[in-house]
Amino acid sequence: MQAGWRFGFLAICLAACAQAEIKLPKVITSGMVLQAETPALWGYAEPHSNVSISVSDGEHVHVVTEPSGKWEVVLSARNASDQAVVIKLEETDVLNPEAVHLDDVLFGDVWLCSGQSNMEFSVAMTFDAAEIIDQADNFPTLRLFAVQKNASGEPLEEIVDVQEGWVASSRESVCGAEYGARADYCEPHCGGSAADPSYHRPTWGYFSAVCYIYGRELLKATGRPQGMVESCWGGTAIELWSSPKALAKCGSSEPPPPLNDTEVEVGLAPSTLYNAMIVPLLPMSMRGAIWYQGEANTGDEAKAKKYRCQLRAMAEDWRSSFRPTSLPPLAFFVQQLAAYSGPDGFLPVLRNSQAQAVASLPNAGLAVGIDLADPGSPCHDVHIRNKTAVGQRLALAALAVSYGESVAYLGPVPVHAETKAEGVEVEYAGEHGEFVTINQTTSETQCFEVHKDGSWVSASASVKAEQGQRLKVIVHASGDIKGVRYAWSPIPTGQQLYDDTGLPGIPWAANCSGAGICDLDTQVSFS
Repeated sequence: MQAGWRFGFLAICLAACAQAEIKLPKVITSGMVLQAETPALWGYAEPHSNVSISVSDGEHVHVVTEPSGKWEVVLSARNASDQAVVIKLEETDVLNPEAVHLDDVLFGDVWLCSGQSNMEFSVAMTFDAAEIIDQADNFPTLRLFAVQKNASGEPLEEIVDVQEGWVASSRESVCGAEYGARADYCEPHCGGSAADPSYHRPTWGYFSAVCYIYGRELLKATGRPQGMVESCWGGTAIELWSSPKALAKCGSSEPPPPLNDTEVEVGLAPSTLYNAMIVPLLPMSMRGAIWYQGEANTGDEAKAKKYRCQLRAMAEDWRSSFRPTSLPPLAFFVQQLAAYSGPDGFLPVLRNSQAQAVASLPNAGLAVGIDLADPGSPCHDVHIRNKTAVGQRLALAALAVSYGESVAYLGPVPVHAETKAEGVEVEYAGEHGEFVTINQTTSETQCFEVHKDGSWVSASASVKAEQGQRLKVIVHASGDIKGVRYAWSPIPTGQQLYDDTGLPGIPWAANCSGAGICDLDTQVSFS
């Protein structure tokens, strides 16, 4: 009887030991990309147990789990390579350990792509969807991962669900498994909104166009595998993506009113998307993030101005929270809001807030989209379809700032402005000293305005002189000029400034003092 009891107990123990296995977070799977300089892995096993990690290129690492069972390890730095490895993980101090294998893992760069609907906007809905999708099989070292939408009142250790697990770029992964099965499967499609039947809200599906094109362009330029992690939600304000700590820096407040019924139904509130869709990713090593958001924060002038503080605070907080790497702090690239009609007149103020926030951050860059208006978009003109230009311009910013390449990414930038007898003289410089020119499509431009006699009035502009690699533009006006601004409209009309690479000038505004100098580092607030 005693022997039988012992045998039964031993059998139970053996069964329990045999079931012991390492559990990995949903973002760590076969097919992923690890940041080459700081390849981080983490997971769970039995408390105080030994975990062995073996990489097929010869590295072997052992780690002891914490009392909670959690473990994490940073592998040795590697050169980025298109040669995939297999990583084997197992507990070494249990009987019959069940090993976990991560196959087809690459070392390269990992990027977070976040924001609202213009980041969520899928490849299938772009102008050049057919070309992008037809070429998608050519980039097997571009890997994609998408977090499923979820919100939480408390920080989560694990993402709740996955929209698209780690997968190589292909026709199917970019546009869905049914690609080719239906002739219209990858055609743009929109659905009505219960909140506003006249507003066509896209039926989003499959991978983010901006995120995909950004990664593709970096892969083509650097040869380094690119891992793209999409975590976004249409119609959401920046407050939802910011931690309480970041919100406190700018004065915590409720987000703008919801844009649709869905936000009310799921109970979105400040920090809830940060808790559920960012916090679980913080243990990852990443090269940087791209951010396309702001439409939900243009409700009034105060909110649009506050965005300058909020964007900087969120970027700084993400940098301090993501796993440190041997690279400079988390690179952060922002897509400035493109031209669209908008429900209010505060879109230019928010664009300015974006530019000022980025200018105050190291290892950051801005992509300008003021020239990408799409009044014919079937999903409202806020959703421009030329996401190829967006992704390419963000990639240029990354190549210049994060990779140290000598490429232009920002078009004409004003460096000095002062009032003269003939108007306002504005001196421009290109990001890398290129000549800048006015796009000669009409005889005059209405993109410049001056503030005098209590109101803004349109003013024509012309090239005054070229000196070396600088360009002087005279904005023709007379009288007591209190301010000057360029492209300060939801949808600017008339000529725009470009550099010789085709990049547009950044929108800006400035107060002009009695001494004649115009302050380019201000947020103009004339009525």
